[in-house]
Amino acid sequence: MRVKLALFLIILLIAIPHISAVDTSDWIELTVNNVDFKIPDKYFNESKGKNHIKSYRYSNQFAIISCVDYNTLKEEYGSESTSEGIVDITQTSVSGHDLIHIYNDYKSRWDTTGWNKSSVFFSTGTKIFKITFKGDKITNEIKEIIKNTPKSKMSEETFITKLDNAQRDYLTEEYNKNLELDLEDYYRTYNDEHDRGHFYYWGTNGFGVGGTHRY
Repeated sequence: MRVKLALFLIILLIAIPHISAVDTSDWIELTVNNVDFKIPDKYFNESKGKNHIKSYRYSNQFAIISCVDYNTLKEEYGSESTSEGIVDITQTSVSGHDLIHIYNDYKSRWDTTGWNKSSVFFSTGTKIFKITFKGDKITNEIKEIIKNTPKSKMSEETFITKLDNAQRDYLTEEYNKNLELDLEDYYRTYNDEHDRGHFYYWGTNGFGVGGTHRY
């Protein structure tokens, strides 16, 4: 009896990798910003072609975005990591690729079903990419996509530092934008209430005073 049980466990252990393995035989190869990807056929749109400079998008179901440019990384990671509706942010790795997984299920008065959207920022070679997809978990399918990209040459510390800097700079810019808008609203209201032949405004060089001439 013990021998049969042992044989059963051995067969089960051998079979598990094959059961969980993802069949990529019909996947499509495409290139985004000089990095080769393989994606499931269901996400491929022939009209979009197989070569993409900065991003590949398949409606709102799936996207691959190059975050090589710092401004892109700042906008993509900064907005994603500070967005309303974030349920979970997790740091992990897939086949040697460090990554941050963000799950967002934002709901509003107009859309109570929620976004149910995940974003994964990961390192490949010396670059950072973002993949978005529906669902709250990194599926074997998404792991396989990441696994098939070039091996990461970026240390975990460098990867996290780049993301932290991008988030910090994004928040700083958003704060300054909101400050400018608040000041514009204040002085617009002040000008409306105190029409004395001059007005205050906020420009690229800071505050300014303008004059009105009446004829």
